[in-house]
Amino acid sequence: MAMNISDRTTENKSELPGIASGIIRLKPQQFIHVLDNNTGVTRLEVGPQTITLRDHERLILKPEPMIIVPPRY
Repeated sequence: MAMNISDRTTENKSELPGIASGIIRLKPQQFIHVLDNNTGVTRLEVGPQTITLRDHERLILKPEPMIIVPPRY
């Protein structure tokens, strides 16, 4: 099943549980994209870590698991 880009993006922090407060907890092997509206730069954050979004930052890609390629694949 194909996933549309609209399925993966979020326009509002309150769409995802636990993100309404601007605090995102990433588990190991998860990542998010965060847009800095002041500079227009999107950065990649990789777990495990807890991220607090500032007023000028917006979550672009919800927490997603990394793709793991097995050895000798």
